[in-house]
Amino acid sequence: MRHAAERIVERVFQAAQGLPAELRERYFGGDGSRALRGMRNRLAHNDLDIDENVLWESVAVDLREVRPRLADDAASARVLAPLTPDDTADPDANPNRSLSPAG
Repeated sequence: MRHAAERIVERVFQAAQGLPAELRERYFGGDGSRALRGMRNRLAHNDLDIDENVLWESVAVDLREVRPRLADDAASARVLAPLTPDDTADPDANPNRSLSPAG
């Protein structure tokens, strides 16, 4: 479970880095964005010094609070570029997929 939780934090961090600063702030808050970066850096560089309770709380509580903030934008993105069954099965299968209406 720990490795899964670590991977979740890494993936969320990578996705957050791809967002404009204003969206990161809206979804994660200023402190949340810094905390996410800090957690990711600890996972990447201090593997033996990870408090598993803090890691689990980050995934189970903190990230759960972000989801409602993403809901409206995620729904809008699905309207603009609905996912096909092939997209959901393997998100890397179509790397040229665009989220723009013309894509």
